[in-house]
Amino acid sequence: MRKALWDSIRAAISNPATVFDTDEALGRSGPDPGHAGVPFRSLIRHEQLGGRGCATRVKLPKYPDRFFVFKGVDFRTFLSQGDGEEDAAIRHTIRGWHNSNNLFQRIPPHANVMPPPVHWVTIGADDAASTKLMFCGTLQQLYLGGDVGTRVEKSNEAGQRPPLELKAHWCANMAAALAHTHRIARTYHMDVKPGSFIVDADENLVLSDWEQTDAPATTLAPEADGT
Repeated sequence: MRKALWDSIRAAISNPATVFDTDEALGRSGPDPGHAGVPFRSLIRHEQLGGRGCATRVKLPKYPDRFFVFKGVDFRTFLSQGDGEEDAAIRHTIRGWHNSNNLFQRIPPHANVMPPPVHWVTIGADDAASTKLMFCGTLQQLYLGGDVGTRVEKSNEAGQRPPLELKAHWCANMAAALAHTHRIARTYHMDVKPGSFIVDADENLVLSDWEQTDAPATTLAPEADGT
């Protein structure tokens, strides 16, 4: 019984690599083919975070005192979205992740825009000498201030409004991030809302969640909805 269960788990775990490898239309992310990256199996998972796709608070054995955010496609995501046939949903998720990472590499740096990943995460063969490795996610900096949407909700629940000076500072940061996105990077953010702005240790905002796909109609940017 245990062997049968383990065989089924191993089959499920190996499938994401197959999806990444066989669909050439998905594209590839990564700095260059020779970049080894961080093996997915080395991540120490601590907490599943909210938002679209897979976002998980993790640590690396090399940095035991530092948290990162893993964003990409993990086995949980594959098992929940893979149907074993056409796998249209999981392929769509992978394509969106690749597109967002390619966008990360093209956007000029800005203080109020999420910087490129700290590390790339790979999946592949168990053989350490194998070159059959594919990028399945990234490790990004963890911002301990949470997001603006959550901060505002907690303030409302406590009956305390954020100080006027702080709100003005946040609005200026939002405007700067969007101006850079539109005028300098020449692109758009499909899901502009308080929850997409992360707060750093100095109360500065960083625009995150750059997946240019499946944005809700209520927050879809004019450049994306045709208006």
